[in-house]
Amino acid sequence: MTSTGPKRGRQTLVLDFRQDRLDYGRLLIPPEGHRLDRALAATYSLDLNTLLSIPVALFYSQTLEGKLDGERFQVLEAIQRTAGIVTVYCQEGQIHVPDRYNRLFAFIEEMIIPVRMPDAFTSFHPKVWVLRYVRDGAGGKAFYRVLVLSRNLTYDRSWDLAITLEGSMGATTCSINRPLTQFLAHLNGIHPFADFHRFTRDLAKVKFDVPEGFKRLAFHPVGIDGHRESPIFNHDADATLCMSPFIDDETVTKLRDRVRGDFWLFGRKREMAKLKRETVEGCNAYFISDLVVEGESLADVDDSSEERLDQDLHAKLFVFQQPDACRWFVGSANATGAAHARNTEFMVELVGGDRRVTLERAIEDLLGGDRNSSVFEKFHPESAGQPDPDAKRRAAVRRLEYELARAPLRGRLDWAANQTNYDLTISLDLRGVREAKGLTLVAGPLNCSELVPAEIGKPNHLAFANIREAEISRFVVFAIYDGEELLRHFVLRYEVDGIPATRNDTIFKSIVSNSDQFFEYLRFLLADDFTKEDFFTQAQKKRKKSPGDDGFLWQARLPIFESIVVAASRDPVKLRAVDGVIQRLRAAGPAEEALVPPEFLDFWEVFRPLIAPPDGKDSVDGE
Repeated sequence: MTSTGPKRGRQTLVLDFRQDRLDYGRLLIPPEGHRLDRALAATYSLDLNTLLSIPVALFYSQTLEGKLDGERFQVLEAIQRTAGIVTVYCQEGQIHVPDRYNRLFAFIEEMIIPVRMPDAFTSFHPKVWVLRYVRDGAGGKAFYRVLVLSRNLTYDRSWDLAITLEGSMGATTCSINRPLTQFLAHLNGIHPFADFHRFTRDLAKVKFDVPEGFKRLAFHPVGIDGHRESPIFNHDADATLCMSPFIDDETVTKLRDRVRGDFWLFGRKREMAKLKRETVEGCNAYFISDLVVEGESLADVDDSSEERLDQDLHAKLFVFQQPDACRWFVGSANATGAAHARNTEFMVELVGGDRRVTLERAIEDLLGGDRNSSVFEKFHPESAGQPDPDAKRRAAVRRLEYELARAPLRGRLDWAANQTNYDLTISLDLRGVREAKGLTLVAGPLNCSELVPAEIGKPNHLAFANIREAEISRFVVFAIYDGEELLRHFVLRYEVDGIPATRNDTIFKSIVSNSDQFFEYLRFLLADDFTKEDFFTQAQKKRKKSPGDDGFLWQARLPIFESIVVAASRDPVKLRAVDGVIQRLRAAGPAEEALVPPEFLDFWEVFRPLIAPPDGKDSVDGE
């Protein structure tokens, strides 16, 4: 939906979805004159292709709209620069299965930290980023940005809400940041991340700008040591707004009982239908119109190859209008018992008395002056009380999914018969997994087109033959079926013995695999402005390759000479990036060295003395 924007200074929080929709990637783009130094993220679910696109925003200040297809130079370079400074924690078992395999997934394996919860019905559910930027040049001050969202790190196009908070480091500790640093300490306890002590020490001294109309803010992690209780049940109010895609009778009733006046409930139609009629009768209840939810499927776009997705409500917001102030809670927590009693969640509280942030103004933004023209429709009590026939099966699948994630799992690579590729054996011990009536399981590595059956209740050794080095993956796919019906499929990260140390270099060389691609990559590295154009693909469309032409006309086809001269005088750091590619290919051996024409190497030796030393001005490795 909307958020405070990724701009410096005080911002305004509004809910006018007609004009204030923002792109996820743009929320991460560094402020002008700054570069990323460190980034921590927490999410419930994760899409691997979405994560691939994040470094493009972080390093090139651009977003890749739509789904990311192909193995683009932009992404390859950005991911390599991201290594070691971006860490993403997610719920174990909630990595989505991508439509197709991408060799670049190998470069993000180490970024992802799966979080295992104590039981099948407790979730690691926060959606938050904490980013540290530093000003370009030596001695730049640290600048922090915190994003508190209701959206996961996926391509989901549901209606979400985000808050952007920014601030620079001061001289003294700010007490309001203590819950935030405690949350990061909780993540570090799950799996340590680089620069934890410096990162949190400096973060504790940041004074965050409060959005316009609000007087103060507070961070609220839920479900970690020292922060077990949810803050949303502590407030009596003249009126309350509860917006949540998932709701239950107990939570809604608990909130409504502390309201002296109107209680506004915004949720998903099918979730509201599960509530008791008496629950809905005490609410002004609304859901997003089916025409909006199913808009992409109903649209007459026959030539579109993009998947049609629902656009239902996914935002989480609680607003309490009190006599002297209005309290907003934005973040990951739904209006359910699990969210406020068991899960790990994260919310931010904003308190203000300005007319612009009252509950009345929020309702105006959501429903508009003419309630009949709103995208929201009134939910009537007589539509409530509907049974949920799939509840038991969903619970059984969730229990099985959790037990699968806990089961001993490991891979082993051995030489294939051709002594070039590899045979993979996945050992999956399911003796501790209870059988679920009617449910069957298949599994296999992410790069495999066909999964194989795995027997629940028994040890399994799944064999996959003749895997090329560039396609070795530390991700394994599980799919749960009821007969022919696919109920659930997900990805787990696992350990594989015998992965060759040369795998990532092999992937690099398989993408930059001929002289044309080598020069296209250099052109990308030397470009003044990043574009979303796939350099190699577009260049191939624009020219015909002459017979026997294998790079000897490089200077005529591509303005590499001029670009290198400009970089040498204006931005010598780019020369170091180019030299890194050249040396990486030359070190691989004669076949790869041949990708770099000898006459270019002679030319390049003239410029090598001008390469900027790694003096820290463009380093993103922290201390």
